[in-house]
Amino acid sequence: MKKMVVGFLFSKSADMKKMVVGFLFSKDEKIVALIWKKRPEFQAGKLNGIGGNIEPGESPYDAMIREFKEETGTDVRDWKHFCKMTGSEFELECFKAFDDVQLASTTDETVQWVRVSDVVCGSAKVVKDLMWMIPMALDTIDADCRIDELE
Repeated sequence: MKKMVVGFLFSKSADMKKMVVGFLFSKDEKIVALIWKKRPEFQAGKLNGIGGNIEPGESPYDAMIREFKEETGTDVRDWKHFCKMTGSEFELECFKAFDDVQLASTTDETVQWVRVSDVVCGSAKVVKDLMWMIPMALDTIDADCRIDELE
């Protein structure tokens, strides 16, 4: 399995925020579990991957399991790391998994299955990075995007 590290040319801050995000895909890779964000403000009203902060002393893998269970009520353990993004004030560990499970919204933010093609083609209201992160998680994508869907 290839891992990708996306680095930005910044020095690391002493208060580096460490986070995880995960994309749970159906086994046929046609849908992905996402969450309607209410916060932070720049994500409010948009779909994003499911995740959160890594607690002190916690591994990124364990944080991914915990965050996903806290937000969906589902205990997924087969997470695979596919990318690490770093900036001047953050490190984001990205994970993917494949399973056909029932999801529940266990916080005030709603979790739902979304068609991968809707994310990639721009018809789903997502944080902009998902349009490239989800295809990267899948390595390839077979989406038939129509131009009118992108407008």
